[in-house]
Formats: sequence, structure tokens, C-alpha cells
Amino acid sequence: MTVNHLVVGSNPTSGATYTKLKSSFISMSKKKKISIDLSCQNITFLEKEEEYKVLNFNQNSMNVEVSIVDKDGKKRVQKMAFAHLPKQIKKLIRPL
Repeated sequence: MTVNHLVVGSNPTSGATYTKLKSSFISMSKKKKISIDLSCQNITFLEKEEEYKVLNFNQNSMNVEVSIVDKDGKKRVQKMAFAHLPKQIKKLIRPL
């Protein structure tokens, strides 16, 4: 990793290497997670005798969180790739 290459052969408490290392950790930790709540829009679809309801959409990872209810009435929440959604559902969400 780049972090290991910055530390090798130098004193981590002195000079530009430490400053560069510190700034890279800060920039990695400030990555904003953009999540859109879609539960109020009631976006549902049927697939393999299961009813899926879209709850959240994460723009960074292009994943959606769905609530799945099967024919027995069992309910679970699962993450799903946006690409695996049906085309009609993708048109409703429009991740731009």
C-alpha cells in the first residue's frame, strides 16, 4: 500500500513524510457517504415469489438496501447491487 511506502526508511515524526502520511489519512476518513432514503417512495417489485421494497440507495458504492418478504411472510433486509435491479426500478431511482 502507499501508506507503507511512505513510512519505510524515514522517521515518521519528522519532515514531509509524516505530513504527507497524516494528510492521506485525513482525506481517506473524510469520504462522504451519500445515502438517499427511498422508503417513503414505496418502490416495490416481485422477483422469484418474493416482494422487494427499496429502502436506501448508497451513491458511493452503488448499492441499494432492500426489504425482502417471501411467500411465508418472513422479512429480512439485504444489500443488493444497483445493477441487479429491474430496469423499471432503475428508471425510478435515477442515481445522477
